[in-house]
Amino acid sequence: MFWASYIIISLFLSYSVSTFFGSKKKKVVMVFLLALFLTPAKLLTSEGVIVPALFSFLFNVLFEQEFSTRILRPILLTIPSSLFLLYFVSNLKKKFF
Repeated sequence: MFWASYIIISLFLSYSVSTFFGSKKKKVVMVFLLALFLTPAKLLTSEGVIVPALFSFLFNVLFEQEFSTRILRPILLTIPSSLFLLYFVSNLKKKFF
């Protein structure tokens, strides 16, 4: 239930922020924010519990003062791949439609 409500809130928040940008940048901002908010990361390596990577990283930095790149790895893989996929789909759409 947590993930369902979190996904809905993330969709609403990223759409709301992307409306402040022009029509060309709107899709890029929305995909970037969705990738940032919805990227999961394992809380502990020994357990199978997944949490949003952004908030787990912020929690570690602010409260535990632990700067670990283990949490950032999924974000660093997800954001470029999602932006590349958006670029690929938009070019494919321009070429064929």
